[in-house]
Amino acid sequence: MADPKKIRVGVNGFGVIGKRVAAAVASQEDMSLAGVSDVVTDWRAGTALRNGFRLFGATAEYAGAMRAAGLDVTGTLDELLGQADVVVDCTPKRMAAKNIDMCSSNTARILNAFSRVCPEFVALSLRNRAIFRSKLTKAAV
Repeated sequence: MADPKKIRVGVNGFGVIGKRVAAAVASQEDMSLAGVSDVVTDWRAGTALRNGFRLFGATAEYAGAMRAAGLDVTGTLDELLGQADVVVDCTPKRMAAKNIDMCSSNTARILNAFSRVCPEFVALSLRNRAIFRSKLTKAAV
């Protein structure tokens, strides 16, 4: 069972930025990493699993490809969104805009690592989580 005092964070995109965000979130005492979502079946997905991160496919098709490649997949991005309080989208800009639209009906707050939605998250929150909590509280109002 998840600790109710911890913010459950999902990371969409496990590339150059996503792997760093996931590692930083996992190291925080007041955050828990709900999982990471991606489209790849290569060493990057294996790295996520070796780090103990739950792996989700961006879609059912990607989750199927991951399973076919022998990866232990927990589910899809939609399922990750349902398990996270906030999701940091670390996908490339062209995908992030589509992801915001796709995720708008979900209850998780979507933070884009490349936009001005909440740049403080990437820059500061992993050192000063009060800023992150403040942004999350304001976004919920």
